Amino acid sequence: MMAPDFMPYEGEIYGFIKQMIGDGETARDICQDVFVKAVQFERRMGNTMAINWRAWLYRVAKNMSLNYLKFRKIRLEAVAESPERLHRSSPPGDVETRLLIRSIMEILPERHRRVIELRDVHGLSYARIAEVLGLSQSAVTSLLNRARENFRREYLLAVAPEWVGTLTQSTGYADLLRRIDPLNPQHDLKQALKAHVQRYFSENYAQWDDVRDQLVAEEWIDWLIEQMPLHQQMTVLDIGTGTGHCALALAGYVAQVIGLDQNEKMLERARQKVRQRGMQNVTFRQGDFEHLPLPDQSVDALVCNLALHHAVDPLAVLRECRRVLRPQGQLLVCDFLRHDQAGVWESLRNVWLGFDPQTVERWFHEVHFRSIQVRSVRRYLRPLMQKHRIPGIFCVSGLK
Repeated sequence: MMAPDFMPYEGEIYGFIKQMIGDGETARDICQDVFVKAVQFERRMGNTMAINWRAWLYRVAKNMSLNYLKFRKIRLEAVAESPERLHRSSPPGDVETRLLIRSIMEILPERHRRVIELRDVHGLSYARIAEVLGLSQSAVTSLLNRARENFRREYLLAVAPEWVGTLTQSTGYADLLRRIDPLNPQHDLKQALKAHVQRYFSENYAQWDDVRDQLVAEEWIDWLIEQMPLHQQMTVLDIGTGTGHCALALAGYVAQVIGLDQNEKMLERARQKVRQRGMQNVTFRQGDFEHLPLPDQSVDALVCNLALHHAVDPLAVLRECRRVLRPQGQLLVCDFLRHDQAGVWESLRNVWLGFDPQTVERWFHEVHFRSIQVRSVRRYLRPLMQKHRIPGIFCVSGLK
């Protein structure tokens, strides 16, 4: 049987699509859909008319590529306007999650969308899907695997456009894609991110003090302490204490400091510092930022110094902060201003590439803090961070 007249153009059309959208994997999928449409068109038309297949293929490829780019742009713009909305803790079936899944399904190649619907939505067996699609079962398995991976890649692009390239281009993070369930992606994404961040700190705790010193000047902690009305009867919680640098500085101003971090190796380094200095009013605990291991209304002040960007769900962290604060207690959050340097993720495991201060201020209002103040500073950034074009640091404070 002779190959259809349009098949010699497959490589040329693939190259055209790849040039338009910049993603080889997605280009390959769109290209296959173009040629499926060509087969269908040829069957409908038969020999009733002469077809300029090269022009026809380019026209269809261009339209399908533009549709893909349009849907992706709309989705990314929606996320950029309110990036935090996709990181809230939410049960399966949440309206926003369903809408996001639907929007991603719309831009998937038709074959990918259909096989996901048949298997993951309708629960058809592989044998039945093979019958419906006219494929072998092994071809269905291969198609479904590619479809799911395509969905996962698009999901990551939707919820974290700044650093998705870092994750998906590194072979070390291939498991992150594999662990995202197309029908309930939020939970798996959060857990995988947490695991990656903690693995990084477990491997780099011994060098963390040196890393920190390359980020901000030593005087930064002095300035931070000046922003808090501390006194000798207070108990202060330091979230994301790491190796205890901020907690130890606070200890000279208050009755007790509790340093909390998710990584036990970082905390052991912090405890070693306390033992060396003979300090009696500093303790360290391991715990999740989103589920603080403290009773309600148990601390007088709380500081989160350059740590919120490591939290997968910042809004949940702020809710927990308010829960453990006593009435009139102050929360001070300091972090990097929003930036677009994805390479910083690779070196520091920042889940968030900084924040817009107005976004964090809005979160403070949402969890019912009052007397909220916002400040931005730059002078304490080390040259390394300026080299990375990090625009500065901001602080948001509020009272319970």
